[in-house]
Amino acid sequence: MFGLVRSLFRLSRGDVIAFSRKTSQLGVVANCNDLPTLPSEIPYDASLVPLVACREFERDSFVIISLSGKVAYFSYESSEEHAQLVQTSIWSFPPDFVADHPIQDVVSSSKWLFVSSIHVGSCSLFSHADHNMLCTITIADFASMAVSSDDRLMAFAGHTEMWSSYGYLSVDPSGNLSSITKVRGSRAHRSETDHIPPAFDPAGHAVSFVVQDADDNSVSLWSANLHDRSAKATVLRVFEEAETVYDIKALCHSTRGILLVLSNQIYRITIDGHVTQITLPPSLHTESAFSCAVVDTYTDGEMVLIGHADGKVSQFDLTNL
Repeated sequence: MFGLVRSLFRLSRGDVIAFSRKTSQLGVVANCNDLPTLPSEIPYDASLVPLVACREFERDSFVIISLSGKVAYFSYESSEEHAQLVQTSIWSFPPDFVADHPIQDVVSSSKWLFVSSIHVGSCSLFSHADHNMLCTITIADFASMAVSSDDRLMAFAGHTEMWSSYGYLSVDPSGNLSSITKVRGSRAHRSETDHIPPAFDPAGHAVSFVVQDADDNSVSLWSANLHDRSAKATVLRVFEEAETVYDIKALCHSTRGILLVLSNQIYRITIDGHVTQITLPPSLHTESAFSCAVVDTYTDGEMVLIGHADGKVSQFDLTNL
């Protein structure tokens, strides 16, 4: 069996790569469709166990990171006759770094690895090209991160003892991090959804955070204007029923609004605050609860790729919904 799917992405041939942090498994699903399907497991060097993250960093290539600080790269080589995943290189973070900065999570762009640390409240930047650690910045106790598609911005959600913290920072071509821009909402919150990664819009104008208030269970979207760092975040109230605890799994930008993914439902929120529940294919009305999701931007239309708590992977077409 494959473990709970933590992250996933699509390769150019249409196959989907899935990662389970719970069980340190990598898998691939060929011909993915709306029928939840267990991935075929991908073998890799056993010395990398346990794994922390699996991240796409360029087309048909991805990187996996171990808790011990090893970094391994894979590429997907294909022809008309066959296709295979090949491990292309491996290197390690400095031993002193791993000892002083226990790894919480890693996100990747085509140029950088952002590494957050447990209980240290720091984010360190490494280069894919030469494997150097370029800088470290102290922020908060990280819960999640996201990086923009143009390598220029990293957004985070975290928390202090009293309230949740949201923000972003920019990266120059040399790998220097800017000072943090804090994202401010209508008031201080303690959120139950700091572990949900922020989402950048495809055009690079905004970054959004989902905030589930720990006091009244209400759910809001905070969207920060990336062109005006002094502006307060736009706050859209999505759900306000105090008796309901919403099991939120992912936040994604699509071309027609923001998608809020729950354990068995998906909602679209437009820029004017209109909330619509998306009708899912019948095959997704199962006990196979959602665990993560991502909008696939590599196809002519738009697909939502879904990871499931029981290790399965599925997708459905957003284009005409």
